[in-house]
Amino acid sequence: MRLLDRRIGIRLSHGASIRRVEGTGAKRSMSHRPRKGPRTIDLDRGVQEKLEAEFQREFFEAAIELDPCNLECLIRLGDLYTRQGFFEKGLAIDRRLVGICPNEPTFQYNLACSLALIDRLDDSLDALRKAIELGYDDWEHLERDEDLENLRKLEIFGRIIEEARRGSASED
Repeated sequence: MRLLDRRIGIRLSHGASIRRVEGTGAKRSMSHRPRKGPRTIDLDRGVQEKLEAEFQREFFEAAIELDPCNLECLIRLGDLYTRQGFFEKGLAIDRRLVGICPNEPTFQYNLACSLALIDRLDDSLDALRKAIELGYDDWEHLERDEDLENLRKLEIFGRIIEEARRGSASED
């Protein structure tokens, strides 16, 4: 809670007030009526979400410093970076994940998404082909994924998906 208080510049008190002790000139702390639990602050929902996302990002960054190959933390941090618009940082995480698990189709797919978000379309298409080659087959997600919007504009994107679907249908 302290971290939150410092970050938004609010110091929470627990209802203490200052009262002058008569005749002595001294001040003494007095509490208001007893409270049931800590005081809460109503923050705008957008501010709450921003603070939560920042906290999560800092948490996973610290966790990765302690354990650089922690897949769960890397996955979550890569997702946070991308959702928060830190595309270059998300790309760096996706590259690390592919380096750790080069045969994982989802990591290759996420790499394709990160590359597409920074307009490295040729590299993105290569990563997408690799993901499909490794077994990525969530066609519905692939066709509606906003991260790949830049790729969908390319004629070759449709051909890659069509060929991959035919190939996966013949294996079934």
